[in-house]
Amino acid sequence: MAAAAEGGLKKAVYVSMLPKELGYLDKFKLALDVGFQGIEIGTISAPAVADEIKEASAKTGLKIHGVMNADHWRFPLSSADPEVVNRASPGWKHHCGTPNSGARRSCCSCRAS
Repeated sequence: MAAAAEGGLKKAVYVSMLPKELGYLDKFKLALDVGFQGIEIGTISAPAVADEIKEASAKTGLKIHGVMNADHWRFPLSSADPEVVNRASPGWKHHCGTPNSGARRSCCSCRAS
């Protein structure tokens, strides 16, 4: 039998599953209140919204465990067509940056540890 992950399983929720009428800080608080240890965010292109999400995470201590890049459905990185891959690149580069860019600045979840 495989050893359990250190600390056991953790539960996370996708932010859009929380009430739409709440702001990000209240969504993060609610997620914590009902027992989630993490939250997943969709593609965020507006820097002000990304900052709001980062602040909600910092204030509540709820970790953003992942960012789902919406463009991957239309432009998969696994495509044999280089143009499709090129169209996908801005989405993941926006979130995580390129290895030499130090771009982890704008992504709410790809913060350096």
